Amino acid sequence: MVAGNLALNVIGVNTIFASITTPITNLLNAVGKIKITFYLMLMWTVLTYLIVLPLALKYGVNGAALGYALLG
Repeated sequence: MVAGNLALNVIGVNTIFASITTPITNLLNAVGKIKITFYLMLMWTVLTYLIVLPLALKYGVNGAALGYALLG
C-alpha cells in the first residue's frame, strides 16, 4: 500500500509539468509548427524508453513513477 502511495505522489508531480507542456504543443500546432511538435513528441518517446524502462525494471512501480517525473 505504501509503494502505491509513493508512486501516486511522484506521478502527481508530472501533472504540473503537463499543464505547461500541453498548451505549448497546442500553440505550436495552431501556428503551424507541426514539425517542431513532431520532434518534441519523438524526443519524449525516446527519452521515455531510455529513462522509464530501466528504472521500472530496477525499482518497479516507484522507479517508473520517478522516471515519468524526471521526464516532466
